[in-house]
Amino acid sequence: MTNQQLLYRISQLERLTNVMRRTILFYVEKGLLHPPVKTGKTMAYYDYAHYRKLEFIKNAKKKGMPLAAIRKMIEGREREGYNFGPRLKNDLILEYKRVAKQKQPRKKAGKVTRERIVEEGSRIFQEKGFKNTRVNDIINRLSIGKGSFYSYFLNKEALFLECVPLIFKNFFADGWEKIRKEKDPHKRLLLRVEATIPVINEFITIMHLCQEAMKEDDPNLRKLGENIYRSICIPIEADITKGIQQGIFRNVNPRLFSSIMISTMEGINNTLAMNPDILIESAKDALLDVLTRGLIINK
Repeated sequence: MTNQQLLYRISQLERLTNVMRRTILFYVEKGLLHPPVKTGKTMAYYDYAHYRKLEFIKNAKKKGMPLAAIRKMIEGREREGYNFGPRLKNDLILEYKRVAKQKQPRKKAGKVTRERIVEEGSRIFQEKGFKNTRVNDIINRLSIGKGSFYSYFLNKEALFLECVPLIFKNFFADGWEKIRKEKDPHKRLLLRVEATIPVINEFITIMHLCQEAMKEDDPNLRKLGENIYRSICIPIEADITKGIQQGIFRNVNPRLFSSIMISTMEGINNTLAMNPDILIESAKDALLDVLTRGLIINK
């Protein structure tokens, strides 16, 4: 095997294995992969053993094995002398750099492609919904290959989570402007309900994806899910807190009540799905009634 065959930049390893960069780095951090050879602050090379280990991890995950068990299997095999493949040394890296320098994709072009995928993905998710959208829908619309898509996103869920802020902006563009201008905390909450009910199915889908992301092994995906979830809950908590301080609302736990609001929306969404005869206006009125009765102090 030649030196060139042994050397991988992380971008090449992503394309070869269809494993995202952040996941590879997470595996290194957790000890499933040995550290790459670094030749600078931002320059690192991966070897054939990294490639073989990633394939091993992917197959083990398909069988339902947790990462902790996979790491122990890898460590056990290596203790027993099993060789996943040749590992790099710094002198080999330096020699390779003198012999050949592979072309790297232009950063600007890669950034543009990624932005196009997010923008088009956001449009298609809004047109078809999450479940009915396929990766093929996105790549066909953009005339790019699957490899290009998976070099930027782990799967459809990862793309959807990144599209969420843009989707929210499109869903609630008019509603958010009204909310921003309204100072009364009770009226702000009512406006939030009015903005959400027409797109309640998409809203609940986003919440579910956030919850799924928070259970992922990848810390970046977990963080993204947490941030989006908080971005939804925190403004509701702030309105409730302000209403309590102004003596408009009862002294409830703002965090718990915001969670109850979101759970109630999920229940309404399920009811609407199972009972097509119920009008969405009736659902909105019911939620507003629960909100008012649960919070407002009767004087």
